[in-house]
Amino acid sequence: MSKIDFVVVGAQKAGTTSLYKILRKHQDIYLPEEKEFHFFDKNPYPQTSQIVSYFERFSEAKKQSIKGEITPDYLFYGYVPENIKKFLGDDIKIIAILRNPAKRAYSQFNFHRMKGVERTTDFMEIIKEEQINNNVLQYDKWYSPPYYLSRGMYYNQVSRFINCFGKEKVHVIIFEKLFGENYNEELEKLLNFIGVNTEFKQETMHEHPTKLNKSDTLFTLLRMGRWVKNVIGEPIYQKLRVHTLDKIQKKPPSLSKENEKEIIYEYFLNDIKKLEDLVEKDLKIWYE
Repeated sequence: MSKIDFVVVGAQKAGTTSLYKILRKHQDIYLPEEKEFHFFDKNPYPQTSQIVSYFERFSEAKKQSIKGEITPDYLFYGYVPENIKKFLGDDIKIIAILRNPAKRAYSQFNFHRMKGVERTTDFMEIIKEEQINNNVLQYDKWYSPPYYLSRGMYYNQVSRFINCFGKEKVHVIIFEKLFGENYNEELEKLLNFIGVNTEFKQETMHEHPTKLNKSDTLFTLLRMGRWVKNVIGEPIYQKLRVHTLDKIQKKPPSLSKENEKEIIYEYFLNDIKKLEDLVEKDLKIWYE
């Protein structure tokens, strides 16, 4: 079986798709075509016999390649660290990208609305209904419960991985620094942690825009009309789909500074302070 060198475990809606695109361009890194495996989270008790299919996904990697996978849900579920350790060993390197938890929650909320699994339009009201869960022990659906706030309580989530693998095996990236002015510095630190050539140059990118539907009816009809591609062909269908989506979708409004501050101070500040000490990073960018 292949040796897997690193796993990016999250967080959800914190730039893992952009990071995936960046790392896939590095000549020494192999990331499979499929970004998210969900091998260690969807089933809390995976069987040893199932790991064969997991390693088969790396069959096209060169022998000298550093191999990894990215599944942003791994960070959230309490049983995942031990699952990874059991099947991939305790020498695996763990990477986590953490984003301002208020903005992360709002991004997830809008993503759920875009996908049609969240019908509520008032973000500030729906988060008031959430019961914070810091140790989820069962994967249900990717969208239910949504855990908008719980997913941003990073302290316990990161602690589980540090306790399982040791601090030296866990690399924490701050989203705002990686995709901001500190991009080159943060990317170099990450590549050094992974153990590949740090002279790799790649322009910063953060592309995974969430868009809301101007018309849910038109969006539903578009999804139902996928059978059309069997008649007109995949290339023409995709062009038609992109053109139509541009007409019926719009970017969601940004989270206001007032609401962001309210969410941070009401729900997250204590957790952020503990996280600062745990990962030895200044996170004032989130609360000042």
